[in-house]
Amino acid sequence: MLGSRCNQAIMIITEGVDYDYDINIFKEHNKDKDFPVRIFSYQIGDASLDATRLEWLACANMGKYFIKSN
Repeated sequence: MLGSRCNQAIMIITEGVDYDYDINIFKEHNKDKDFPVRIFSYQIGDASLDATRLEWLACANMGKYFIKSN
């Protein structure tokens, strides 16, 4: 039985990534299943390591990355 096959999205708004996440979670649950969920990330501030992580997260999951610098 198939569901409604609607678009699905997650919006992450953060001032920083304060933990080490495992990218394999996204590979296992999203990418290998034909990207059922798009991830959009919005960063407040300009920490470069956080920017790299959030940009990858959005771009690798068919989303978009936004940043608002101070």
